[in-house]
Amino acid sequence: MLEDFVGFVFSALLGIAIMVVVVYLARKEMLKQVKKSEQHKRRDDAGDVENRGASDGPNQG
Repeated sequence: MLEDFVGFVFSALLGIAIMVVVVYLARKEMLKQVKKSEQHKRRDDAGDVENRGASDGPNQG
């Protein structure tokens, strides 16, 4: 009975630890992607400001 309880608690703690590691790694990767996206957006915005007056006609998207 006690052995079963100890096994259950150990399994539960191991599962929680694995979930914490997975969430940590996913969050780290997500933050890396967000930073990269913001840098690209800033570059694109800077490019739009420079090129805004370059065309005589309306923008053709």
